[in-house]
Amino acid sequence: MGRRRQIMQSLESIMKSLDQLPQDYVLYVAKEESFDFASCCVLDPDEAEDPDGSEYDYVQENSLRYFLEISILAQVKHNLKAQVPNYSLQQLMEAVMYYFKHDAFMEV
Repeated sequence: MGRRRQIMQSLESIMKSLDQLPQDYVLYVAKEESFDFASCCVLDPDEAEDPDGSEYDYVQENSLRYFLEISILAQVKHNLKAQVPNYSLQQLMEAVMYYFKHDAFMEV
């Protein structure tokens, strides 16, 4: 199976289309001192890393690092919506970062 052409997107754009993404895919972000959410990419984990954990060329060439699985991002979104039905994009971004830092859902 050949690799698909990947497109770099912002995290906001990815979060808006989250429901259409395969739940077993993974979000990678640009390697920076802090996270660069303007340059993100959703990848099939089988196309992003070898079973031994080494990264494929696309991940290395674009200086990407693992962030979270799409299924986890969907859970974060669902949890926030249960607490704040009309949440803002900013609240969603805060909930995502909270989960990443604390491995727990944010309570609003």
